[in-house]
Amino acid sequence: MTSADLKRFYELYFEKGFRIKGITVEFSHNTGHTSEVKLFKDDKREVITSDEEDFAHALLRFQKIVDSDGAVKFAKIKNSGKYFAAIRDFAEHRQTKISKALEDLKTGKSPLGGGFWHKVDKALVELLFDKTSIDDSDIIWLRTNYFHIFAYYLNEIKGIAGIAQDVLFRKHKDGQPLAAIADKILMETFLSKQGSRNLVEKYKIYRQFLPDSLENHSEGVAMQQTFLEDLRMMLKNVGSQEESVRILYVLDVYRRVYEMTRPILDLLRIAILLTKGKPDIKIQVSDDEILSVLSEYNCNKFLNAFNPQIRHCESHLATRIREDRRTVLLTKRKGLHRLTIQEFRYEEIISNMERLYNVVFPALYYSFANFDGFLKIMLMDSFEYQLLLISKTTA
Repeated sequence: MTSADLKRFYELYFEKGFRIKGITVEFSHNTGHTSEVKLFKDDKREVITSDEEDFAHALLRFQKIVDSDGAVKFAKIKNSGKYFAAIRDFAEHRQTKISKALEDLKTGKSPLGGGFWHKVDKALVELLFDKTSIDDSDIIWLRTNYFHIFAYYLNEIKGIAGIAQDVLFRKHKDGQPLAAIADKILMETFLSKQGSRNLVEKYKIYRQFLPDSLENHSEGVAMQQTFLEDLRMMLKNVGSQEESVRILYVLDVYRRVYEMTRPILDLLRIAILLTKGKPDIKIQVSDDEILSVLSEYNCNKFLNAFNPQIRHCESHLATRIREDRRTVLLTKRKGLHRLTIQEFRYEEIISNMERLYNVVFPALYYSFANFDGFLKIMLMDSFEYQLLLISKTTA
């Protein structure tokens, strides 16, 4: 039950328009919580002192979401009765509700339809960046399905971590330090360096810089992985036995994996520049710019498998195969002649493809997917997110 002191605070703050002048929260093992909030409105002053635990917890959270002038960062709520009911719905029996949602997910009884994560991303953008109406169906859907969405990401992160340990890093141990580098970049940029920001603001910064191609990345990756498995199986069992033809298939695999990896590299580039405090970060940049920023951060351990010229050799350059020398020539036209830009031995192409396919991409994809899901869990678990969701759906 919500204490009378907390209800009084909500009434003054949300219904009567008082602002917060100061918050004090203390705790001792002997006396428990002792909390006080000072409020003001024009020439009126109110002070609420309480030893209620829910009051102390609410004030600690309000410290993160109140501007320096005492104004709440989210919308005002006219009916505190509805607000109390909404808060209780999020807070009371929370672990039981999460457990039930996890069980629904396991037994196929979850109300979330196929491909619902696209709707989650769409609704989060509306919630965080758009001006929405009180009856916005996407925002209502976020609130109605809050526990099932939260449970999905909890389960997803657990699954990603399990696959990483049982499959990825067990088979390719050199992928683990690569993932650690990516983890460090993302954590330092979007979490550690923003300690004073609330989770809504942290997620907004991350989301506004997220490359477009990462929004539906998992779906595209799943389709490409299926295609690549078929292609590699064909290379192994059937198809042309001529090396000059088979190396073209290898190049196709390389380019496809490169395309899946590139947006993650771009996110890491953006993260590094944000950490350095660089203004006016460009969203659309060349491969060379991405690799240049990452190389300055000592990311050469996974950059040595990337070559933009191989990626572009079909669209911007021309590929020439020298069967007698077992080499691949990347060329470009100059006048009536073709100039060789770069030359690779078959073994080099195969080695780069295998490293990109088996080590680098899985490590970077694991880091991105794990961090993205982890940040969503932190966002949805935060009081700031719940308050924002309530304020956008409660008249």
